[in-house]
Amino acid sequence: YGQEAPSAQRALQILRETVYGSAVVDYPLNSVVCARPSLDPYPKARLWGSTQPYYDTTRLVDAWRLFLEAADACGASDGYRYDLADVGRQALADLAGRYHQAIIQAYARKDAAAVSQLSGRMLGLIRDLDALLATRREFLLGVWLADARNNGTTKDEQDLYERNARELLTTWNREDAITDYANRQWSGLVGTFYYQRWQLWLGALQSAIASGQAVDVAAARAQIRENDLAWTRRHETYPT
Repeated sequence: YGQEAPSAQRALQILRETVYGSAVVDYPLNSVVCARPSLDPYPKARLWGSTQPYYDTTRLVDAWRLFLEAADACGASDGYRYDLADVGRQALADLAGRYHQAIIQAYARKDAAAVSQLSGRMLGLIRDLDALLATRREFLLGVWLADARNNGTTKDEQDLYERNARELLTTWNREDAITDYANRQWSGLVGTFYYQRWQLWLGALQSAIASGQAVDVAAARAQIRENDLAWTRRHETYPT
């Protein structure tokens, strides 16, 4: 980062010993935020991925804290600011996995108060994640969509290209075969598409407890799927 910053050096050493130093992992690690919610403690965003961390997530939080301590020394470096946001993004993604597991446990106990409280935490975390991602242009959904539209020469063509760009990140096609294949933690996508998914799912869990019935997983997922498809057909703009 162009400066002598012991705390940044310690943070990078933690990354070397954890996320970059673990045994070879032959699958991508996805965020639980990007997976369709379920009662599985480790849902998959893509079939050949995983949301189960292969490193000590508490050490990543330590690294994030150390990066923050280096702000005065390294803040002028764009590389530092990118890494600060990226490590924070992963720390929040890891915490979301813990919240998800706690929600499943509270639901199994039929603890309405705990499910409600944890649901609020999960949705709040997703909003925080979206806000953090918005600090970097590399993590903006709006850039992806604007690039797609800029390739069109007519409004119909622009709308088609945008729909294709939205589908690539989410549903892929109308058949529910490889949904979330190209999932991204991008501001705009996290704050709308994934937020709405979790909002629908958590609402279904709370309604099930209130009614004394088991959650209708198939019905909830069908509702989520319809909402996913509707999102791919919209044309609201996002920051670039």
